[in-house]
Amino acid sequence: MTATSLWLAAVAQGVSYFGAFFIFVQRFALSPLGKKYFVTAILKLTGIVNRRIDEVAGTLPGQVDAYADQVRPLLEEFKSSRG
Repeated sequence: MTATSLWLAAVAQGVSYFGAFFIFVQRFALSPLGKKYFVTAILKLTGIVNRRIDEVAGTLPGQVDAYADQVRPLLEEFKSSRG
């Protein structure tokens, strides 16, 4: 046996374990307990995303006000060039 064949055997074994792990995860996800955890995780993720959207939306008026003086001349120039 060469080192290359040993490495190939190790990689094949790793791929086999990886596949078995995903089969386990799939079976768990389809079980009643897995569905419960999935729903809980999705609800938690939705809450995190909604909170972040609220935070970003709260900062937008301040950002608009901060850049309004820079944007107004550009808008006026655009409007006047359009006739």
